[in-house]
Amino acid sequence: MAEWAITKTEGKANALVLVTNEVLSTDSMMAGIEEVFAEHPESKFTTVNVSIPDWATKIQSNVQSAIIADPTINYILPIYDGMNQFVVPALTITGASDRVKIATFNGTPFVLDMIQNGQVEMDVGENLDWIAYGMLDAQMRLVCDLAPVTDPKIPLLVFDAENAATAGTPAETSKGYGDAYVAGYKELWQL
Repeated sequence: MAEWAITKTEGKANALVLVTNEVLSTDSMMAGIEEVFAEHPESKFTTVNVSIPDWATKIQSNVQSAIIADPTINYILPIYDGMNQFVVPALTITGASDRVKIATFNGTPFVLDMIQNGQVEMDVGENLDWIAYGMLDAQMRLVCDLAPVTDPKIPLLVFDAENAATAGTPAETSKGYGDAYVAGYKELWQL
């Protein structure tokens, strides 16, 4: 998300990063964002923490306030794409939809629909079905006293206006990533 925003702004990103600190994966995601921004000194970001129970009541107002306080913000980076349902209205109300873009993570179907509708620019998607196959493979290896999997090779996919329709219209969970992994795991498991 950070690389996307920095690239799209030619190294001059001014991002508002929305986080939920009580979720454990937030720490690693923020470490990555901080690392990327540290490599690009002409870019900057601020962070707003909103707990999950407060998403519906605090994300929109926080985004609106931030955009009004700093009209140079050019990207919103909600680290969980479910936040976007509250970000988009804030951009609409402030009249910032054309100048402030959204780059996010998860690949949730309704957000992929938002890409197709032009409301979100990019979503790094993860195929939940592929993740399930990878987890099952890892667990079966442990049960069979085999060496554990250190890298299950589960990819992420950047969805944008060019390819969001591959997830379906409307978008569907785990669609758009291809399905070669299904045959691959079946061959691996000798099914």
